[in-house]
Amino acid sequence: MPALFWPDSSPYRFPPCRPFFVVQTGLGRRFNRAMRRPWQNNFWQVIGRRALAAAGCGGLVLAALAQTNAPPPDRWLEGEAAFPGDFARARPNLSAFSSLQAEILVGKLKLYWTPASMDTNAQVTALASFDAPGHWPARDWRRFLMQPRGTRWEGSLPVEHTGVPVVYFVEARRAQATDVSPLRVCRPDALGLEAPSRVPWPFLEGFEQGAESWRLEGDETLLPPLEVRAPGHDSNHALTVRLPPGKHSITITTTRPRGWQILQHSALGLRLWLRATPATGRARFTIFANARTETQTSVVFPEEPALEGDWREVELLFDPLSRLPLAETDLLAIEFIGVGPAEFQVDNLEWITRGDARSTPKARDRPRP
Repeated sequence: MPALFWPDSSPYRFPPCRPFFVVQTGLGRRFNRAMRRPWQNNFWQVIGRRALAAAGCGGLVLAALAQTNAPPPDRWLEGEAAFPGDFARARPNLSAFSSLQAEILVGKLKLYWTPASMDTNAQVTALASFDAPGHWPARDWRRFLMQPRGTRWEGSLPVEHTGVPVVYFVEARRAQATDVSPLRVCRPDALGLEAPSRVPWPFLEGFEQGAESWRLEGDETLLPPLEVRAPGHDSNHALTVRLPPGKHSITITTTRPRGWQILQHSALGLRLWLRATPATGRARFTIFANARTETQTSVVFPEEPALEGDWREVELLFDPLSRLPLAETDLLAIEFIGVGPAEFQVDNLEWITRGDARSTPKARDRPRP
């Protein structure tokens, strides 16, 4: 009686079962072993392939679930949010800006808004802040004009770090009314921006485009306004701070330094240029993290440079032992001390980096915070 074996035409790809009535003759045993060997090899290959496929599918499923749970890359901002001071009483008009969105086009972050009726005489401005949602009392807002293109308005936002969220809104000024959009937030990398559209560099402020990120502390109605004048230290403009007669100090703040910039540049500190005219004085510096919130932390720099009529370079180095959470940095305060009337000027605020050839030996040898 011939030995029986699992037919090769069977749809079930498992190793052959040996029927109890198989005749185990010498020829039959050899035949069964010869036929069983390829079946066993095929069985383990199939099992291996299916295990790998299952693992791959599991990873894809987890990735898909994570992507499904992730917020959209460009969305209306919900929860606690605050407009900048000039728009504190603004009433956002969602219906008028329902088409507002951010997109990536030719390696740039673009904003598009299609109004119900196009008014080319309107002045449309996008206000953007490059930082994660939060830091509302001390966000750094910048203005970018939008231009009419056919039936919609278009604007471009420079991106130095694709992973840093951008909070933005749009203001439309018309002859009869002014409308403001609600806040939106987008992630440039999630939208598809693969590289920064603006070369990251440590320079922060040269006052060539005004001083919208700088404020006077105190009752501004009782203080002379900040002015941007020419000439600067090595540029066309500098910020001028006027100390009124009878006053002995005046403080300004700026939101230009951001914590994510410190991490991006591995910054060791800040550098700026100062001078006082016509009298003399000195400057005191304080840096804040989570400014004007319940978790605010601040550090006063030990440097208090004396200021005269000539420009003076000042380096403010971070203390590596300080408890200030540098990643949460969002405000720098400068207090000018003297006898009014006097004028103080500020120019060329920038980060100090280890590779900066102009850094002093003290800065270059400083341990990284």
